[in-house]
Amino acid sequence: MNGNSYWREPFRSICNQKRLSEFTVINVESLSDAEINSHGPQSDKHVVADIWVMKSSDLGKSDAPQYCTRSHLGHLLHPGDSVMGFDLANANVNEEHFEKYEKRQLKKDRLPDVILVKKVFADRNTRKRARQWKLRRLRKENGSDGSAEGNDYQDFLEDLEEDANFRQGVNIYKDPTAMPVDEDDQDEGVPKITLQEMLEGLNLAEEEEVMAVPAEEEESADVEIA
Repeated sequence: MNGNSYWREPFRSICNQKRLSEFTVINVESLSDAEINSHGPQSDKHVVADIWVMKSSDLGKSDAPQYCTRSHLGHLLHPGDSVMGFDLANANVNEEHFEKYEKRQLKKDRLPDVILVKKVFADRNTRKRARQWKLRRLRKENGSDGSAEGNDYQDFLEDLEEDANFRQGVNIYKDPTAMPVDEDDQDEGVPKITLQEMLEGLNLAEEEEVMAVPAEEEESADVEIA
């Protein structure tokens, strides 16, 4: 959606991270520059492709629908991969401005059924066990791994692993308490932070001191920035 279209009929965000659904990739077809028909600069980090997916919860059902959507994740996705996305085809959106835009785009057959957001590289527990680094941060009274804040923090750590540019300026330390992981047991496709990017000198005594920050006063954990 271009800026002119948005400002002509602005609307609020209709989906957030909690609304993401897991899909399984069925097929991927990369597109040529002519097929993309882009009118602006293109990213060197991404590949535009037509991707067929179905909901992972529907696998094995003969009547389960498949969706074809155009995505920037063509360089990452292959048949059988899992990917998180927004299911617009079945979303109940109560937003007046979006409904107007939707009607106009449906006439042009341009509104996608699914918007793909992020590839699932591995099970979250597997990634946590393989992680050999940590951040120095303020701990909260309410922020266990099972809480919303804990999940948000794990999402943040995964984003750091997946994007080298995103983690620039963040001090990442070797975790001396991490269990050694056999390289042969690790999935080569899972993003990792290299030892060369990790700093020495994490003070475990400091790290284990609980500096309580009431959750209602701070929405996200403070991370040390270089």
